Amino acid sequence: MKFLVRAALLAMAFTLSANTFAQTFEHALAAYERKDYKTAFAEFMRLAEGDTRGSAQDDQQAVAWYRKAAEQGDAQAQYVLGLMYFDGRGVAQDDRLAQAWYRKAAEQGYASAQVNLGLMHVSGRGVPKDDAQAVAWLRKAADQGNPYGQHGLGLMYMVGRGLPKDNELAYFWFLLSSAQGYKEAILKRDLLEPSLSPQQRAKAKAYAKAWKRN
Repeated sequence: MKFLVRAALLAMAFTLSANTFAQTFEHALAAYERKDYKTAFAEFMRLAEGDTRGSAQDDQQAVAWYRKAAEQGDAQAQYVLGLMYFDGRGVAQDDRLAQAWYRKAAEQGYASAQVNLGLMHVSGRGVPKDDAQAVAWLRKAADQGNPYGQHGLGLMYMVGRGLPKDNELAYFWFLLSSAQGYKEAILKRDLLEPSLSPQQRAKAKAYAKAWKRN
C-alpha cells in the first residue's frame, strides 16, 4: 500500500507547476503518514488532473516506485508497470516485459490487466498470437463487469475468433458494455441490432438484465 501510494503520487508529479505540485505532494504525503488515506487519495486525484506531461526523469522515478510495489505483489502496480513498458514511459519500450507484468496482475484477478493481456494475444505483441488465450483472458475481465473486456469478448464472438461466430452472444456482451457508457460497444450494439430477429434481441436483453442483477 505504501509503495503504491507513493508511486501514484510520483507518477503524477509532472502534471502541475513545481510550486503547486510541491504543496499538494507534501499534503498528500502528510495525510498518508497519518493514515488518512481518503485525504491522501483526494490529493492524488488533484495531481492527476493536471494538463502537462512530465519529463523522462519524472517517468523514471514513477517506474522505480511502481516496481517496488509490483515486486511486493501489488496487482495494480504490476498493471501500471506493464503499461509503462508497453508505452515506453520511463523505461525502454518492451512488449515482452509489458505482457509479463500484465500477466502477474491478471493472474491476481486484476481486470484491466486481463483485458490488455487478452488484446496482446489477439495482436501477437510480446506473446504468441493465440485467439483461445485472448478469449480466456477477455472472458475473465468480462465476467468481472469490465466494459472493455465485455466489448472485447463481444468482438471475438462477432468475428468468430477463438470461438464460434455468434451475433446473439456478441450483442449480449455489447449490451453489457454499452450500459456502462463505452462508446465503441454502443456502436457495435447498434451495428448488430438489425441483423438479429426481434426474438433474439429480446432474449439477449433479458439475459443482460438478469446478468446485471446478479
